[in-house]
Amino acid sequence: MKTTIRLATILFLFTTILFDGCKKGENDPFLSLKSRKARVAGEWKLTSGTITFSSSGFSGTATLDGVNLTADGFSTPYTVAFELDKDGTFKRTTTDDGDIEIETGTWDFNSGVGEAKKKELLVLTTLTDTYDGDTETYSGSDAPIETFVLDELRSKKMVVTMDGSYNDGTDTETTTGSFTFEKHLNPVDWQRI
Repeated sequence: MKTTIRLATILFLFTTILFDGCKKGENDPFLSLKSRKARVAGEWKLTSGTITFSSSGFSGTATLDGVNLTADGFSTPYTVAFELDKDGTFKRTTTDDGDIEIETGTWDFNSGVGEAKKKELLVLTTLTDTYDGDTETYSGSDAPIETFVLDELRSKKMVVTMDGSYNDGTDTETTTGSFTFEKHLNPVDWQRI
């Protein structure tokens, strides 16, 4: 009888530790058979989001529906697509009213410190940025870095939040937002972006 109780206790502790390791973000699935890296790798398309920004006394909120960005009654075509490869590289394509920006670089997880340890962070380091035919190349400390909190990471859905600021010496910009991406499954649709 004592052996059965010990075995049940050990099995319970092992299961608790195993399942607890699967769920990093607050809204992650309780159990996933894929690693976080396998879940995040793939082609993602923005389906919805909200972003709040302020700069030089100007502030506003914009909503995204995967096709348009709407702010202050004004709407413009706006899409975002990511390719996150298992090798740690990424490509982000953003279209804004017909203008196309393509960023490439590296991505990785950062487990954070303190309270941030409870949530997985996705860190993007941009190495090239092509906009309107002009390409900027970055390296070392000059490379722009973005950090997103993975609030929810499933096989076909990813919800990220951001909260950051940028100071260019004369102006401070702050941005907060939440974005939902869905994993792209149809290669024909992906080519249209």
